[in-house]
Amino acid sequence: PRLAWGEGGATWFAIAIRQLPYYMDWSTGGGWSVELEDRVHAASLTGAMSQNVSEWMVAEVMWDMTDAAGGDADSLDGNATRVWEVLVGYIVSPARVDRGRTGLDLVEFLDGWFQHEGMMTCSPMRALVRAKYSFPYDFAGPAGICP
Repeated sequence: PRLAWGEGGATWFAIAIRQLPYYMDWSTGGGWSVELEDRVHAASLTGAMSQNVSEWMVAEVMWDMTDAAGGDADSLDGNATRVWEVLVGYIVSPARVDRGRTGLDLVEFLDGWFQHEGMMTCSPMRALVRAKYSFPYDFAGPAGICP
């Protein structure tokens, strides 16, 4: 979970800066890319919040939280500023609660989202995190319980 968070967060940062959902890498032999808008690297809904997840899933979730709602499979209408506020606010706060695997991971990021956004995004976030990515987030973090 921590490696997925670190790598997925870095991937999200790169695609958010470019405002395109493509991870690209080059080497002396050529390059390759991964499209992160339409792909789904799902977790296991029956697993724990501390389960191992893909770094691609972390980047995909974060991207879906920042792109417009129209034209894709998620109904959340966000922007990179809202995600950035979580990264420089709750994530680095001494008040952050460690609820997933020990150390920083996707669970703390999602907790931070609700700390910053309140509970008004519960429904689209549930559709995104649980229905689309099959991640068993409990929606009961330090900000409160989603209705």
